[in-house]
Amino acid sequence: MVAALGVALVAPVATAETLERQDIAARHLFIQGFAGLLTIASADVETIDLVFVAHPDVLRSGGVDLAGDAVGLGFEAPAQSVVQQDGSFEPRLRLAADGRSIKVADRSEPGPHDPAELFVIVPVATAVQLERIIGEARVGALDGDIVVHLMSGDVTIERAGGGSLFVDGAGTIQAGSMSGAVSLTLAGSGAITLERGELFQLRVMLQGSGEIIFGGSAERAEVTAAGAGLVRLGPVGDLRAEGVEPGVVLEVEGR
Repeated sequence: MVAALGVALVAPVATAETLERQDIAARHLFIQGFAGLLTIASADVETIDLVFVAHPDVLRSGGVDLAGDAVGLGFEAPAQSVVQQDGSFEPRLRLAADGRSIKVADRSEPGPHDPAELFVIVPVATAVQLERIIGEARVGALDGDIVVHLMSGDVTIERAGGGSLFVDGAGTIQAGSMSGAVSLTLAGSGAITLERGELFQLRVMLQGSGEIIFGGSAERAEVTAAGAGLVRLGPVGDLRAEGVEPGVVLEVEGR
């Protein structure tokens, strides 16, 4: 698990007029309070490489905080601002073909209705923690653990080690595979799907309405569910499901 890292909002990372790129040596990445389009790509690199761009009416400032082998990114939005995503908006930040550098496909300034964009390239072994995220996030294949706290929006994860996936409001999280110990929590409405994984421990909590689906196998699983929805699990060795209310359907393969 990635330990919580306090983030200091210091000098702005970027505004509409500037596009700043930073190389940071760290093994843990912590992003707090970001709203917009977030891409985390893994590559054969030794440092964390990031580019951030936003209109100041959408996201006022961002700060980088270093602590040991961890880097924290914190963001400050203007009071009562709203990130509006337009279907015609095309992300400007692209991963270069060599997998090691970032190319900016479009240097035109973002407008006040374009979401902020954060593009990060990390070493495959990086552990990632995303706290209070709003918007759309795409995470590539990681060997490190991942922690996601989604307030609203959609998150997809190609691969990660163990960790925690938490929808706290309304949204969806979909992960391809994880391993070790995993926690899946849905508080509000939405869905969490973990397609594959061989886990020694799985914790599932549903509070509200929605679906939690796990397509892998687990040696042990604990399920607590209240509200209305579906919890569907693959094969489980030792299952504890003492707090499942009648409004929730619990399906476990082979049981």
